[in-house]
Amino acid sequence: MLCSLSKLKASNVCAVDGPIGKIKDFYFDEKNWIIRYMLIDSDGYLNRSNGFISTSSISNIDMGANRIQVNFSSNSIGKKHRSKKEVDQLTGQQKEKQHEIQFSDFFKRPSSWGLMDYPWVVGPQGVIYENIQGKNEIRLQSSQPNLPSYNQISKYQVHAVNAYLGHIKDILINDETWQFQFLEVAKGAWITSQSTLIPYDLIEQLNPEGMNIDVLTDRMMVSTAPIYDADNAPIFYFENILEHYKAYTQIKPAEIKRLELSNQ
Repeated sequence: MLCSLSKLKASNVCAVDGPIGKIKDFYFDEKNWIIRYMLIDSDGYLNRSNGFISTSSISNIDMGANRIQVNFSSNSIGKKHRSKKEVDQLTGQQKEKQHEIQFSDFFKRPSSWGLMDYPWVVGPQGVIYENIQGKNEIRLQSSQPNLPSYNQISKYQVHAVNAYLGHIKDILINDETWQFQFLEVAKGAWITSQSTLIPYDLIEQLNPEGMNIDVLTDRMMVSTAPIYDADNAPIFYFENILEHYKAYTQIKPAEIKRLELSNQ
């Protein structure tokens, strides 16, 4: 299913024994454009502020009920759930594959980096655990690359070579892999703009300093792309947009055709 991150961000997160918080943000790996973690506000449920939960722990997404189900109990989180202070320390820092494997070796569990670099298990039942014994604690180094968040890039402009295209309005992801599929870009002025989609594999790089995303296409291609209406987009829209960018994108229409956009 194709899912909108802006809609998912408003979701409640429920463990098998009840609610544990609300989604505040998503953190992604910009090498593969895959969502790795959800940042949840668990205040009032677990007597803690914030915590990271791996997307590999998600068992169901119910857009109609505004709910994301995870496959562990609230009791399994306990004191091992990341605190607000720890989350703040993690913000803007990257868990690269080598670090993740070292982390998994310490806890004698599988790495979250599975086949094809998609997220698998992160700790028992998907919760990110810390070393509660206080020894051999795994720390992220400030010299590591940034781990961007949805909140961060939702404020970014979109640029082609020497051309302003618009600004990020939303991101559509595949809920099976949690990989980006399309950027929703609002063309023109913020108030009067119309939206279109750009396939994720046209992203060249993020520029945090300039607060923009560079894409491998040109202004004419974006300006002539089909207009996207999230509330009324027919399923063939995605095939049309891929046809429009067929000279640029490697995404095949058959890959998107089986995904159903949820607008509930």
